[in-house]
Amino acid sequence: MHKPSRLKSAYNKVMEKLALNPDVSFTRLFAFKLALRVGLLGAITSTLVLIYCSNLQLDLTYKGFNHFFVVFKFPVSVLAAMLSVIGLIALAHRSEQSARQIQQSAKQIKLSESQNNFTNYYKHVEEFEKYIKKSNFEIENTN
Repeated sequence: MHKPSRLKSAYNKVMEKLALNPDVSFTRLFAFKLALRVGLLGAITSTLVLIYCSNLQLDLTYKGFNHFFVVFKFPVSVLAAMLSVIGLIALAHRSEQSARQIQQSAKQIKLSESQNNFTNYYKHVEEFEKYIKKSNFEIENTN
């Protein structure tokens, strides 16, 4: 019998962690936490590198603000990318939740139909028995 390799086992564990479980809150998903941490770590690290390795001076004029956005373009881009990835994770999670809800609705509809069929059958039998008793009564009265 073939044993799964360690790499395949590790891959399965990672994929299990990254799974978008519809029963778990979005903010508790490992994928959300991973994207948030990696994005924030990248933005903070690049910001600190830019601050300590550049000769920046405080300039509160419009030129200073424009220079700020030029210098910190990369950390801001990392944050924007992080938000985009988090948005995609949220979209996928919502799709998983919708699929689960559709499955549950289908089960509930089938259960409801079977209960209706059961109820309708016994109601039909009851009405039929009433009709037979009434018909027998009318036949006995006519004789």
